[in-house]
Amino acid sequence: MTDLGPVTGALDEGGLRVTRQRRAVAAVIERSVGFTSARQVYELLAEEGASVGLATVYRCLHALDKAGVIDSVRSEAGEMLYRRHCADCDAHLVCRRCGRTVDIGSQVIEHWVRGVIDNHGFSDVAYTFELFGTCPDCLREASGDASAGRPMPGAG
Repeated sequence: MTDLGPVTGALDEGGLRVTRQRRAVAAVIERSVGFTSARQVYELLAEEGASVGLATVYRCLHALDKAGVIDSVRSEAGEMLYRRHCADCDAHLVCRRCGRTVDIGSQVIEHWVRGVIDNHGFSDVAYTFELFGTCPDCLREASGDASAGRPMPGAG
């Protein structure tokens, strides 16, 4: 396997068997900007002519997430969204419309989390912090300036 992207290359490192389906799903996640839903991954695979069922996409994404190869967040609507793993990213600003994601790691958030952890005596804590809103491009598009806004690749 040569010239693999970071997600596809991490399949084996994550202890996952490298299958055609996992490789195809991982490739879509590598190309996506921001978080992407399982349905969006499925639709992109279908557009490319890949024969991977929706249930298989869900299973692959779950396995990749569990192995730490990709990151996941739950949208305001309760839908799981996925993206390339970012080891240093634990706080995100996510566009409700296009899925664009900005990592907003902040010392203020980290200080607050540390205080909560210490106050309750927990250890080995992992967390994510997501803020949902509308990005400037989508806001311009919604206000009528269609030339300024464009959907992000992988967003639906």
